[in-house]
Amino acid sequence: MLLRAQPAERVAWLGNLGIGLLATAYGAALPALVHELHRGYAALSLLFVVLAVGNTFAYFLANPLIDRFGAQRVLHVGLLLFVVGGLALGVVQSFAAWVAATLVAGVAFSLVDVGASRLVGAMYRSHPAQALNRLNIFFGIGAIAAPVIIGLSVHLGGGPQPAFLAIALCGAVGGTALVRIPLPPSEPVVHRDPDDSLVRYFGRARWLQLLTLLVFFYIAAEVGFGSWIAAYEHQRAGISTALSALYPAAYQVGLTVVRLFVGRSLASLRLERLLALGGLVAAAASLLAALGGQNPWFALIGAFLAGAGFGPVFPIALGIASLRGPGREGWTYGAVFSALALAALIAPWSEGQVFSRMPQLALLLTPLCAVMVVVFAMMLGRTSAGPTEAAQG
Repeated sequence: MLLRAQPAERVAWLGNLGIGLLATAYGAALPALVHELHRGYAALSLLFVVLAVGNTFAYFLANPLIDRFGAQRVLHVGLLLFVVGGLALGVVQSFAAWVAATLVAGVAFSLVDVGASRLVGAMYRSHPAQALNRLNIFFGIGAIAAPVIIGLSVHLGGGPQPAFLAIALCGAVGGTALVRIPLPPSEPVVHRDPDDSLVRYFGRARWLQLLTLLVFFYIAAEVGFGSWIAAYEHQRAGISTALSALYPAAYQVGLTVVRLFVGRSLASLRLERLLALGGLVAAAASLLAALGGQNPWFALIGAFLAGAGFGPVFPIALGIASLRGPGREGWTYGAVFSALALAALIAPWSEGQVFSRMPQLALLLTPLCAVMVVVFAMMLGRTSAGPTEAAQG
């Protein structure tokens, strides 16, 4: 399947490789940035806020832009912004410059994320969950690679910059390749009630309400855990900056391994039950990581298993958004990515404030969020798209 992929899909994979790198680069780089930028953890949490502000701004714009200009064009703009943000983060040394470059990177992240997901979802309308799961495997590869790159660079006496330069490289290669790929034909027009709107559709589609709540708590758990686990273990267990970068990598290894093995099963398994099962595994595993005491192995195993539990959650959520709201991806994806943006805005900063005062309490927020994923997955399994949505789609 990987060898038979269309050229545009391969560029989408490259884009997801880039957002994967960006997703874990900040968390893995935190202990090193304390020394390089001469700021404490509380101040460095501002980087997560700025990244999330850029994410949020672009997430709200991305789906309307795709509905008007197409996913391929929006993906291309995101890749080009990756070049700008990644290069800046790879060479600047001041905290103010990092804040500015992070804002650009945040906008790029969202445009690439939504553009790649919409592009791939449109290519595989009959089985979107499998295709989106395949897309997110590349996110996992990038998310594993960034902490490893940073750990090696710090160990060899460098800084975290090589990971950010790799992001710029993804943007440059992907953007160049996408220029040569013809634009896809226009999407068929969906005939909607002229009085219909996203707000009204969301108000009557209970399944979409539950799905957005599920995604909110999933992202809150993922970005909070991924952002702070390295700094937490660096401080609690006294391990080196280079070794602490392995913790977010272990989480992403678990995430990616499950996505590799679950892909073919997504066509036959009950998706909502798989979401609930994954949330239960992630809750137990992240609790193990939080309560592992001074033994860093408990935290490492917990990080891996938490990733394994959460592995299928996001591609399944997007697959459900496609299957239950066919032809309305601008709305259904918009609701899902808005929940993602809100969680990414709130979770890393709030956990940073808690972490600076009560470190162990910060990681206990992750299993609580995972339990909420289970609750909403079970509720989602009892709903359906309903005849109204199915007929109008």
